[in-house]
Amino acid sequence: MGRLFLTYLILLTCLNCVFSQTKYGVVKFHHIDVAEAVTMAEAEGKKIFIDTYAPWCIPCKKMDPIFRDRDVAAYFNEHFINVKVNMDRHLGKDIAARYHVAFLPTLLFVEPNGKLRLSVDRVVTKQELLAFAKAALKKPEYRPIAQVKQPQKTNTGTVTRQPTRKEVATTVKKTNKATTESPEPEEKILMVFDEDKQSSDPQQYFQEAYFRMQLMDGSHWESARAYLATQKDWTTEKNMRFIFDFVKSTQTPEFDFIIANRKRFNDVFDEFQIDRTVEILVYTRLNQGYPRPELDEAIELFKHVKVVNPELRAYKYIIKRKIDEQDDEDILTYIENYLRIDGYTDSKMLNLYGIYAANTTAKRKDLIVAKKYVEKALEQHPENPSYHMTLAKIYYRLESKVKATMHAKKTLELSSNQPQLSEESSLLLEKIKTL
Repeated sequence: MGRLFLTYLILLTCLNCVFSQTKYGVVKFHHIDVAEAVTMAEAEGKKIFIDTYAPWCIPCKKMDPIFRDRDVAAYFNEHFINVKVNMDRHLGKDIAARYHVAFLPTLLFVEPNGKLRLSVDRVVTKQELLAFAKAALKKPEYRPIAQVKQPQKTNTGTVTRQPTRKEVATTVKKTNKATTESPEPEEKILMVFDEDKQSSDPQQYFQEAYFRMQLMDGSHWESARAYLATQKDWTTEKNMRFIFDFVKSTQTPEFDFIIANRKRFNDVFDEFQIDRTVEILVYTRLNQGYPRPELDEAIELFKHVKVVNPELRAYKYIIKRKIDEQDDEDILTYIENYLRIDGYTDSKMLNLYGIYAANTTAKRKDLIVAKKYVEKALEQHPENPSYHMTLAKIYYRLESKVKATMHAKKTLELSSNQPQLSEESSLLLEKIKTL
């Protein structure tokens, strides 16, 4: 009886743990569109949180442990309708168009009516995520601030929020009526503009852009564009500094202007600073950009970071991307083009061609080419067990029993400290016997 009770107690404890994990231990995500999320949010009196991701996005995966954090899960499940969107699918296209998603991951905090409140296009910590969530739940507050400075460029990501009204920071000086008292120091106040009216003073847009940047509410992009639209000459030092501070991505006129006038920017700024900024923007576009760059764009991007062979790097980027996305279509063609540019010297890429030819529905002519490539790789590294394994698979596909057996045994001999490869070669030897 005691043993039965103990078993029941253990089972009950396990069920409670499972329930607790389900309720609090992980953010409960829905896979629904914005309209459905709005309906749920209005019914439950909550706001909406949207996590945008893609299977290929490595930075996106860094958010997964945070969404499993107990504190994060409890807060988000209580206050938000949480939606997870694969941006490579149809729903992602709608989200991208509606909320201007340019990088992944982008975390969107949305009002119950579907209007964007806050957007964060980078990986965040647990503390940052909770802080953004709390900020999204509060009503917007705008207060005078003591000083407005042009912030240092960090290029660590962008935090944006849709503004509800136009504001700009301007300098005023308070003066006491009593002549015996000294004037109080300068302070900043807010000037509020009609949402439907535009300022005719470029300086207001200039000041507004830096003020909004300090608020981190995302509306500084609009103010920056408005200021630059009033400037016929972007090559003045003032405008070049402004452009450098407000360049957002490689897909903007500001970035194109920096590239076209790179020598001018090097004269105004430190050349290393320009190179570093361009490099950050380029690699952000390559690794987190949405939609992902195709080959022609990748080649141009690598040219901007001064790599030795931009075309070669671009092909390697596309091949890696296809592997990440588990997209085998045309991958042999891309690898072949890479090898042609490389001069057929990259042993890893030679072997990669063999792997895909052996493991996919490659035609016999592709298998013969693959055999030649892996043999080239083995000429460079004759004791590499992985290369022997690839060649054994190719000979097996070509129904060459003797050579397939020879290379499978060689793999087994060389992979004594690689259990997985040893097991794979043993299984292949058994299959070869059936030829």
